[in-house]
Amino acid sequence: MEKTKMKIPQKKILDWFLEHYGLGLDYYSGDTIENTLKGLKLIMEKNGLVELDYIGKFLLKLSENYEIVSKFLNELKERGF
Repeated sequence: MEKTKMKIPQKKILDWFLEHYGLGLDYYSGDTIENTLKGLKLIMEKNGLVELDYIGKFLLKLSENYEIVSKFLNELKERGF
């Protein structure tokens, strides 16, 4: 996956996020978008900047290898998450 620099705007961040999300909103169901936003909100509410930095790096690495994503998902399911 090609890596690009990302500049997040100072205003209307949600609108910007939705405009740039994945392949475009037309490719995702309303439930997928809603669950993604709820997950991001929960992560931001429950973590500090250091943890957000780590989570961001972790997700970036996951985005490079679907096999690892699948293994991690299985581990989460096995532990009841």
